[in-house]
Parts: sequence; C-alpha cells; structure tokens
Amino acid sequence: MIRPTFAILRSSIALVVVVVPCTIAPTFVIWGLKDSAILSGHLSGLEQWVPNLSVRLYPDDDHWIMLANGKAVARDIRGFIEDPAFPKESVFRPAPK
Repeated sequence: MIRPTFAILRSSIALVVVVVPCTIAPTFVIWGLKDSAILSGHLSGLEQWVPNLSVRLYPDDDHWIMLANGKAVARDIRGFIEDPAFPKESVFRPAPK
C-alpha cells in the first residue's frame, strides 16, 4: 500500500507541492556494512519514507550477504515474518564458536 506524503518546497518565486510515495507496509532491510556498491549512508532517513521499518545490520558482510550468510539471512527473514516482537533495529552477531 502506498500512502502519499506531501512535501512543500518554498522558493522565492513559487510554492511547490511534491507528492512523495511512502509505504506503510512492514519492511525489512538487511544490510551488509562492508557493501561497497550501496553505502550504509543510504539508510539515513529511510524511516521517514518507510515508517514501519526494521533493519538488520551485518557488520562483516558485503553486498552479497544472502549468498555469503544465507542461513542467518533466512533465519532473520523468518523472524521478521513470524515474530511481532522482532527488533526494529539490530546488529547481527554470530554465535560464539
């Protein structure tokens, strides 16, 4: 479901109203902090556009996190879907060996 969000931009000449799409669907972002293709700065302010956002950060993984750490990613996705208490923000920590 898309909910329009209105942003008003003022200039010396005109008042412009911009409709920005915003989703209210529960959204889960999995992010490898060593990603060199899409930097983690892109997460900044994301909750403004996706208010029902959960983020799982993997500090030791890169862009291909689902290939390198597939079992943990699958476990996190399942937790997000099934557990209403799933944390909104969290960092993956591998179990001690």
